[in-house]
Amino acid sequence: MKHKIGKAFIHAPFTEEGKKIIGKYFKIKQNTEEYMYSLPEEVLLREGKDAHVLIVYRDKLSDRIINQLEKLMVIGCPHGGEITKFIDVEAATSRRIPIVYAPGRNARTVAEFTIGLMIAVARKIVSADCTLRKGIWPYKTWNEYKRWEGMELLEKNLGVIGIGSVGFEVAKIARALGMKILIYDPYADIKRIEAVNGMSVSLQVLLRESDFVTIHVPLTPETRRMIGANELSLMKRTAYLINTARGAVVDEKALYKFLKEGRLAGAALDVFEKEMEAPPFIDLENVIVTPHLGGNSREVISRHSIMIARDIEKIVQGEKPNFILNPSVLEGRA
Repeated sequence: MKHKIGKAFIHAPFTEEGKKIIGKYFKIKQNTEEYMYSLPEEVLLREGKDAHVLIVYRDKLSDRIINQLEKLMVIGCPHGGEITKFIDVEAATSRRIPIVYAPGRNARTVAEFTIGLMIAVARKIVSADCTLRKGIWPYKTWNEYKRWEGMELLEKNLGVIGIGSVGFEVAKIARALGMKILIYDPYADIKRIEAVNGMSVSLQVLLRESDFVTIHVPLTPETRRMIGANELSLMKRTAYLINTARGAVVDEKALYKFLKEGRLAGAALDVFEKEMEAPPFIDLENVIVTPHLGGNSREVISRHSIMIARDIEKIVQGEKPNFILNPSVLEGRA
């Protein structure tokens, strides 16, 4: 196509390769500042008023905004499962505007981060590093050396709560490391469980028998604080809890109490109920805390850029996109 048919406004991390695909059809304008959060409404309206394509990350696209963007023909959003938190899907659908997205874009990245946290907390890597940085050699006697004793992953039980795209990748890696996989997921695809030679069990059995418990469920009314004091009391005192999903899935006050009292060996947490502030666990040596970095890798940005760009190209060419949130808008199109 020699002539570009309109404008694409991008307010999201997006690679040059992805922009090259979209740039065959649209003039691109990208706002690279503060893409983690929503632009003010007036900025979205100003930039979007003549845009045929809008690619956003966490921008709030309300029905009021969507209905004022008269030229808009497609919305792209990298998020896999939380789009409805940011975009009024009903408003877009009523205007027959397709929303393309990138499910599974960060599954491998979060899974590797999860395994890294498991190893780090079980081998006390972060505590050892911090001690040395204070100029202190952490042991001089055998008893002091034993204090830093860690635990291997080989032949340990890993309890995976949620075998979606991330949980499945975690289970695959853990299986390759020689771990035994227990899975709790009432909505699980049995083929995924079989693929990792896992065992489907109740939540209670998983908590009682696992040496590591890792959480990979979305935050819903059903999963909010699904791991509370009763559930934590079922876990071994030698077990570790890993959470790279959503902070509110765990009752943080209960978890803090169990960790402080030594009723759990430790935890590694990348997510918290309240983010953008210091988490309540920072005074505990048996906890690793990270600021929601599990999905942060260059590969994720590359992956979602290509997924979204190719689907936008398909729509321009009159083809069905691979990943569309509201496929009903395509019904009846030539």
